[in-house]
Amino acid sequence: MVTLLCLARFLGPADFGLVAMAMALISIIEAILELPLSTALIRSEAIDRTLLNTAFTLGLVRGLAITALLCCVAWPLASFYGEPRLALLVCALALAPTMRGIASPRMVEFARNYDFRRDAVIEVSGKLIAAIVAIVVALTADSYWAIALNTILAPTVTTLLSYVLVPMRPRLSLAAWSHFANLIGWNFISQIGSAISWQLDRLLLPRFMDTRQFGQYSMAVNLNALPQQSLVVPLQSPLMVTFSKSAPGEQVARTYLTTISALMLVMAPVFVMMSVWAEPIVRIVLGPQWQHAAELLRWLAVIQLLSVPTIPLAALAVVRDRTKLVALRTFTELAVKLPVMLIGIHYLGVMGAVLGNACGLLTAMLVCMVLARKLASTGMLAQLGACLPALIAVLLASSALFLGAATLKTHSEVATIALMSTFGLAYLGIYLTIIYLIWWRAGKPLGPSSFLFEQLGRMIEHFIRFGRQLMAGRTA
Repeated sequence: MVTLLCLARFLGPADFGLVAMAMALISIIEAILELPLSTALIRSEAIDRTLLNTAFTLGLVRGLAITALLCCVAWPLASFYGEPRLALLVCALALAPTMRGIASPRMVEFARNYDFRRDAVIEVSGKLIAAIVAIVVALTADSYWAIALNTILAPTVTTLLSYVLVPMRPRLSLAAWSHFANLIGWNFISQIGSAISWQLDRLLLPRFMDTRQFGQYSMAVNLNALPQQSLVVPLQSPLMVTFSKSAPGEQVARTYLTTISALMLVMAPVFVMMSVWAEPIVRIVLGPQWQHAAELLRWLAVIQLLSVPTIPLAALAVVRDRTKLVALRTFTELAVKLPVMLIGIHYLGVMGAVLGNACGLLTAMLVCMVLARKLASTGMLAQLGACLPALIAVLLASSALFLGAATLKTHSEVATIALMSTFGLAYLGIYLTIIYLIWWRAGKPLGPSSFLFEQLGRMIEHFIRFGRQLMAGRTA
C-alpha cells in the first residue's frame, strides 16, 4: 500500500495505465498456468525430498513457460492496443512469474505447523527492498519503469531469501508427478475462468479509453483490492491447513461459518469507509490528479462486500479434492459477468465495467452459498447469519462517516486529516459498541467477537497498568 501511494504521488495516471495494460495479460496467463503445488504438499501425510524436488521442477517449468509465452505475445499485444511501449514492458514483467514459481518448496513445512514467521520476514523484506528501488527510480527518472521494477524485484528478492531462511538444494525431478497430477486437472480449468473473469474489465477498457483514463480506473481497482491483498491472500494457506485438520461434519461447518464471520467483522467497516470517504481518501493520499478514481472507488468498494462470503469455499474445495465445484462457480460467474460487462462498457463506459463486476460478484456469492451446503453442510441462512452482525453494526456506525463526509470537503489537507481521525474513531467506537451488544445479546458465544473483545480487554488492562505505573513513578 505504501509503495502504491508513493508511486502515485510521483507518477501520473498515464504511467499506471500503461503498466496496468501489460499486467492484465500477464495476470491472466500466470493465473491460468497456476499449479497448486503448496496445496498438494499441505495435503501430504509426509513431505520428503522427492516431493520437494518435483514441486521445484514443476514451478520452474511453469515459470519458463509463462515467460516464453509472454515474450511471444508481447508485440502482437502492443499492436492490438496501439501502444508500442508495451512490447518491451511485457517482456520485462514476464520475469516476475518465473521468480515467484521457484521459491523454496520447503516453506510449506512451516506452514503445516502454523509457523509463518519466515513468510513474514521474506514478504516484508522483498516488498521493502523493491519499494525503495522503485521510489528512487520514480524520483530520479520519472518513468513507468519504476512500477515495473517494483513488480519484478519483489518476487526476486522474496525467492532468494526463501533459500537463505529455508535452505534447500533443489534437483530437477518429476519422480512424484502423480502426487500433483490429480490436483491440476480441474484446477487448470477453474483458473482459466477465474483469470479471465478477474481481468476482464482491464482487457476490454483500454480499447475504449486512453491510458490516462484507464490509469484512473486501474488505481481505483488497486486501492479497492488492498484489504483483500492484506487479509485474504495470506489467509489461504492457514485456512487450507485448518480445513485439512477439521473432521467432516459439524467441525467443518463451524470453521466455515467462523471464517465468514471473522472476515466480515474486519472487512465490512473497511470497505464501507473506503466507499463513503472515497473523495477525501483519494485527495489526501494520492493527490488532485487522481480525483476521477474517487467516484469509481466509491462503487467498487461497496460491491466488494459481496465477495466476503465466497472466500473460504476455494480453500475447502481444494482440501476436499472438489476443485470441480470451484470451476463451476467460476464459469457461472463469468457467464453472467461477460455479457453484462460487454454491453455495459459499450453504453456506459467505465461505469459499465463497475456494473459487470457487481453482477459477477453477486452471482459468485449465491453460487458459493449453494455449494457450501454440499461441502460444509451449512445452509444459506446460516451463512447470511454469520455476516449479519457486522452488516448491522457497520450500517448504523456509517452515520459518523456520512456526517464526516459532509464536513471534509471544505477544509485544508491538515484539517481534513484531523477531522478524518476524529470521525474515524467515532465510527470505530460505534461499530465496536454495536458488535459488543449483539454478541452480549447472543449470550457471548465463542467466536470472532469473543476473540476480538478478549484482545481489546487485554490491551485496556495493559494500558491501565502502564498508567498506574507511570503515576506511581511521578508520585515517588
